[in-house]
Amino acid sequence: METSNRVIRYFHDKKDHFLRVQFVDEALSKVGSSSSNSDTSNDALYNGVYRALRDGITIGDRHYEFLAFSASRLRDHSCWFFSLWLEIG
Repeated sequence: METSNRVIRYFHDKKDHFLRVQFVDEALSKVGSSSSNSDTSNDALYNGVYRALRDGITIGDRHYEFLAFSASRLRDHSCWFFSLWLEIG
């Protein structure tokens, strides 16, 4: 678990509710203007990234929603998602 994020450190007891997602193509290369693929072939990738940011990502029984990004996360084409938790008591 990456602990360099301030939010993760603050919610250390809920760290399994956070997910860092890196967006890459099938060759594990960063998706962007410097990609060797044409713009039209990247449309499906861009649409997938957009849907993940807009609708979230479901893994198993947990749904993760977009939380934030930072300058360093933008450089490696990644961002943070989180899954809500209930506080009972």
